Amino acid sequence: MEVNGYETEHNGVLSEGETTSLATNEAWLQEGTNNVTIRTNTPSNGPESLVDLEYSHDASGVTKSVDIEATSWTESFNVSHTFPSAVADADATLTFDEQVAEINDVEYRIDGGDWQAPPDYELNGTDLHVGLGDVEADTEIDVRATGHKVRAYDGSVRVTEPTVEGDDLSTEVEITDINPDGMFGLRVDETVLGDRLHYASEESWTGESAHAELTSSGTQILRAEDANEGSTMRVSTAPVSVSPESGAIEAEVEDGSEPTFSLRKGNTTGSDRIKVTYYDTVTGDRYALWSETREVEVDADRAESPVSFITDGSSETYSILQRDAGQQPPEDPPIGPTDQEGTLSLVLAFVGIGGVLVGSTFVSRKFNIGGWLLPVTATSLTAVAIQVLSPGSPLLRVAQLASESNAVTIGAVAALLIGMWQLDERTSGKVPWYVRGVIGVLSVVWALETISPGVILGGLRQGVESMGPLIVIVIVGGGAYLVREWIQARRAPDTVVEFSAGEQ
Repeated sequence: MEVNGYETEHNGVLSEGETTSLATNEAWLQEGTNNVTIRTNTPSNGPESLVDLEYSHDASGVTKSVDIEATSWTESFNVSHTFPSAVADADATLTFDEQVAEINDVEYRIDGGDWQAPPDYELNGTDLHVGLGDVEADTEIDVRATGHKVRAYDGSVRVTEPTVEGDDLSTEVEITDINPDGMFGLRVDETVLGDRLHYASEESWTGESAHAELTSSGTQILRAEDANEGSTMRVSTAPVSVSPESGAIEAEVEDGSEPTFSLRKGNTTGSDRIKVTYYDTVTGDRYALWSETREVEVDADRAESPVSFITDGSSETYSILQRDAGQQPPEDPPIGPTDQEGTLSLVLAFVGIGGVLVGSTFVSRKFNIGGWLLPVTATSLTAVAIQVLSPGSPLLRVAQLASESNAVTIGAVAALLIGMWQLDERTSGKVPWYVRGVIGVLSVVWALETISPGVILGGLRQGVESMGPLIVIVIVGGGAYLVREWIQARRAPDTVVEFSAGEQ
């Protein structure tokens, strides 16, 4: 059946006496004459098809105006309709352009009153069905909605499944035309969530996945270099935004729920400083930008909803980690010692170790036994006993705190430098100047980079990572050299006395 050029059909066989209904749309109707055409199939043999048709429509209202404003990015409807008689479960249908990816700002008003959200609405393809509820006689209803489009470069697309307001972006598009000599892309920065990082999933093509190309001016183009005509993909957004302060970068989302994403220069100019903003936060909680590539915390901050981080333009994969959760009362009693109990156990442990150290030193000197070996051995045994017998493991807690505060790194570097200095000053062993220089510089740089990654090396970070094993070898070798010199110095006598025999 065709109504004023609009077609609707039923495919199948109707038995004698069987009926069916055909879907129509009141938007097909026009003032004056409405033309209805019926067509049936023509079988190759047997009698011609014969059907009975009952067709009717009600003059249920008068559409006063339909205002449509279309730009390269948006399409807005504002429809005014008057109902001369009461209608139960009235609705309105707005048909948007096939490039519309998101539909939002769906509102209606009654007799010129305040705009409000409708009782319900549903998107079917690009047709927006707005439920108006029961409408009384002589009522004027205004309905308005805005659809946001995407702009295609080196090709064209058709939105097969838009996203309505309130839902997370999940729009399916089909590439209907593509320039084989170009670089296909969708510009998405002027949609409702245009500042969020866009990515593609459920891609129908093989090869490289789509990635976002972002510039310092705010432009974001979703590139799909290996897509073909007829390819489909689902476009979504991650709860992060990536803003280069200069130039441009490429970004690819690996996991939109975590989120995990990679940044690279790619085919762009690159950027030395990039701002990453995370939106899915809880105010007061601490979050960190974590480098999955180097397994190091790049930046951290406490959320004020949202939270922002700064990183450089190196090619890395990042994720957002929640480090702690503000001052939230525990739902269940804590397992293990509380903070107060843990502090008390630490104090008792250190008091015990200190007492054993002082006591064993006094015994060693008083009775002239054991020398320095007695206090060292006694203290070590005491520490081991505390670790084994104490359920709270206070010494393990000390090691954990030292590791978290980078105290181990600082202590190791300080011990190495002081030991090298004391070896040179107090023993007969001499450390060559070039050994002192190399060990000193590498140790200080290593400590600073461990405490605050990038503070010294910055953009040379990747090169230094490749030199990591060499740095470790130099430090270990330097330590071994110091130990060797110390042992030789201990074996050599501090004073040498020479005797010469006189002639008889």
